[in-house]
Formats: sequence, structure tokens, C-alpha cells
Amino acid sequence: MKNGIGVLQLVLFIGFIASPFLINAQLFLDYSQNLPFGVTAEQSKDVQMVDLNNDNRLDIVIAVEYSLNLIMMNNGFGQFNISNQQNLPQEILDSEEIAIADFDGNGSKDIIFVSEDDFEHEYYLNDGNGNFSVASYTLPSTSCSSIIAADFNGDGHQDILLGNIGQNMLLINNGNGSWFNNETAQRLPSIAETTRDLKLEDVNGDGHLDIIEGNEGNIRLLINNGAGYFTDQSSSRLPNLPTMEVNKTVLGDIDADGDLDIFVCNVEFLLGQSAQNRLLRNDNGFFVDVTSSIPQSNDQTIDAVFTDIDADGDQDLITGNVLNATLKLYRNFGNGEFYDATLSSLATNYDVEAYGFFITDINGDGLNDLYVCNRGGADLLLYKNANYQFDADPTPLAATKVEEESITLFPNPVSNQLIIKFQLPLGSNTNFELYSSTGKLIKPLQTSINDYEVTITLPASLAKGIYFLQFKQNNKIYTKKIIKN
Repeated sequence: MKNGIGVLQLVLFIGFIASPFLINAQLFLDYSQNLPFGVTAEQSKDVQMVDLNNDNRLDIVIAVEYSLNLIMMNNGFGQFNISNQQNLPQEILDSEEIAIADFDGNGSKDIIFVSEDDFEHEYYLNDGNGNFSVASYTLPSTSCSSIIAADFNGDGHQDILLGNIGQNMLLINNGNGSWFNNETAQRLPSIAETTRDLKLEDVNGDGHLDIIEGNEGNIRLLINNGAGYFTDQSSSRLPNLPTMEVNKTVLGDIDADGDLDIFVCNVEFLLGQSAQNRLLRNDNGFFVDVTSSIPQSNDQTIDAVFTDIDADGDQDLITGNVLNATLKLYRNFGNGEFYDATLSSLATNYDVEAYGFFITDINGDGLNDLYVCNRGGADLLLYKNANYQFDADPTPLAATKVEEESITLFPNPVSNQLIIKFQLPLGSNTNFELYSSTGKLIKPLQTSINDYEVTITLPASLAKGIYFLQFKQNNKIYTKKIIKN
């Protein structure tokens, strides 16, 4: 009996000692238990966080497909209470996305849920205490997947842009939210496509908000003339891109040049095209395709967020994917190139169908936390771990200086051993490092070196594919692409 107690005490002691290390090894801590039990286990499609009852706390609004939309009020202690029965009209529609703004000018945030399949949208007015009632105005009947609320005509009132199957629609607020005038014909180009996402941002630096459309087939850029009238300048400002099934466009300054670049979240549900996401760099309002700066993948990416997750001053990227159902983290080298840091940084394999994100400081510790809409189960509330330590970035491959000069490398493709010949003698401290195409350092790497020749033996477990060999000679850094067969 004494031995049994001793073993139990030892196990408890080890668990006590080990648990802080296990916790600190996780970038995010799962606080989903702070959400009401069971209520988010539906088909969540979109999330917004905003103070609904003017208590200076962030509340949660969820658009739920073919179930009751949700409001969860922040109780001030890091927990959220369900308040649908008292606060939100009980409608069940194909809710896709949310717009939150003060449409009636009473100082509180109102809500619109848009629907795709039902051709019916929900417009609710806030009494100032987080209680919502159906507005007298009925939004036009459209098949809609995306919505933006903003002051498009500069009169100080919140207008509405609907992203539809067919012509998108711009509705101008009469001033108190009781009526919206349809000014689509005057203000938008006549384009009938299937719009899945809308973003509003000054992309050309003229001080006016432009529209970025994510469509089934392409993205479009509509430029504002300064008075809320838009022209399609996609052909002159966007690069030639393959046909894409765009689900979201996400904006962030990837290269710290002061303007916003575009990450395009692609899927392959309908068109049979590549699901490869795209990255477009903004050069003074004109965009360059720099997709080679992100890892190649066939993920079905529904949404993503830019955030400086490792606090090194640049924008990193978290993507939400379906079918393979994982979150992925791409860290920025600092120059707008990204590498896959999922395995090294996300200790937990988050088994979610991530259809929507909201990133903000939820628990008041100064760190950006993450709410994840999980269409396949319960949503996730993830708090960033203040004690988590990131590994240092590997050397950015594309930023290294590639010069052929007098260096020869063979055979390439290679199966086992690689030989490099030099005309100039190697330095005594020359290191050879092998990286995967996503920037992951592969080691150990066996080398046999003399003054003018190096033989490198590749790891026996190395899979077929493209790799990069990096080394220094005479204070110059070289990167050589090799193919393992």
C-alpha cells in the first residue's frame, strides 16, 4: 500500500512539474470552456467581436448557417454568456456573414446578417443595452455571401455594400437607418459575378476607400473617385492570374512599406482549378504576383488573418482550412516571404473546419487572441500564451545572394551524394545547410570537405522534392536549388 501511494505521489509530482513546460510549449491556450457549453456546436460561418451593450467589453456575434444566430455577452471575467432568447430575434436562415455598425445613429451597434440561399437578410436595431429588434426597413432580396458597412458617400452615415450572386449592390443610408436608397447603377460598375468576399481599403494611397472583390473566378479592384463612385481598374492594377475560386481576401502589410498587400484564400469546390493561395504585393496601388513567397499547398483555405504573432515587427499569417481540417501558421522572414511554422509553433493539431476568424486582445493581457468559427463542431476561443518562446527564423532563402561564378554542383537531380567543386579554396569555417522548399532546416547533414571539393551525403530518409543548399564562400552567401529523386 505504501508503495502504491508513493507511486501515485510521484506521478502527481511529475505531472505538477511537467505541466508548466507542456503549457509553455503551446502558442495558444484553449479557453473554449469560457464559451457557453454546447451552443456553438453548430455551423458557424462568421464572427465579429464588438461592445454591444456599451459596457466597454467585447461581446461576440456569430452567423450560423441554418440555425439560430448567436450573441454571447462578455461578463467581464473572461467568460461569455448566451443571451439569444432575450436579445436577438429568433430567425433560422442561411446566414453567411455579419455587418455591425450604428445604422440609426443612436450611438449603439446594430447588426445585419446576410443570407445566400434564402434571399432574405436580417436587419436588427440595438436599443443601446444589447437588446435587438427587427428594423422596419427590409433589405432588398438578394443571394448574398458578403457585406460591408461603411460611409461610402461621405455624409457621416453608415451605408451598405452587398456582395451578391449577380450584380453587387450599394445602398445609401437616409441618415437614421429607416431607409436605404439603392444607388448601385450610379456608383458601381455593371458586373454580374458570384462575389464571396468584400474588403474596403485605400489601396492606391489617395485617401479614399477602394473595393476589393473576391469572386468565383477572379478578384477585382474597384477604385473610388473620392465621392463614392467606383470604376473597375482590375486589368491595369492587378497581375494576370489563373482562374481562382476565391473565398476570402485578406489585407496586410507584408513588407513594411506602408501599403496593404493581398493574400487570396482559394478553394477548389466548383471550378476544378488549383487551390493554391495567392499573394499579391502592393506597389503604389499596382499589384505584383509574389505567390512564390508563400509555401506551395493545395489547402482548401476558407479564411486567414495577418498578425505579428511572434512580436518581431512583421506580419505573419494564420490560415483556416477545410477538408484537411487544420490551422496553419506561416511566419514572415521580415521581407514579405513566408515559411510554414505550423509544426514547430502549433503544438496542437486543431481539428476544425475554420470558416471564420476574429483576432483581437480578448482577455486584456495585451496579446492578440483568436476566435475560430468551426463549421464542423464547437468553436474555439484561443488565448495567446504570454510565455511561449518562438524559435529563431531560418535564413530567408530568396533573400540570399545567388551567384554561379566558379561553383559547379552535380549530379542534380541527386539520389544520394552531391559533389560541389570550387575554383577558389574554401574557408576553414564553411557550413553547409539544407532547407526544404518551405524554409525548414534539415539536419544532420554529412559532409566531406577538402580545399576545392565538398561531398554531401543526403539523409537516407529525405523525401523526393525540391530543396535549397546554402553555404558561404569568401563572405558571400550562396543558395543552390537541388532536386532529390
